[in-house]
Amino acid sequence: SSTTTPTKTPSTSTRSRKHSDSRSRFDAYNRLQAAAVAFGETLPIPEIVAVGGQSDGKSSLLEALLGFRFNVREVEMGTRRPLILQML
Repeated sequence: SSTTTPTKTPSTSTRSRKHSDSRSRFDAYNRLQAAAVAFGETLPIPEIVAVGGQSDGKSSLLEALLGFRFNVREVEMGTRRPLILQML
């Protein structure tokens, strides 16, 4: 007899909470950026470079860090073009 261990998948409420947390961070950053501009300053923007082979999970990593999905994936191959995301 074999035993199967159930795997946990994130519930809708967990995903919704994570999305809300990400949105809150973006909103806070945008408020900081607006305040910096009002004082004639600039707020440094973090930069991330993801390098790796095909299907190594570069886009998935960036989506996990950002907290939302931004990429359209192909069946045979993942991201089909270089990608630059910029917070405004």
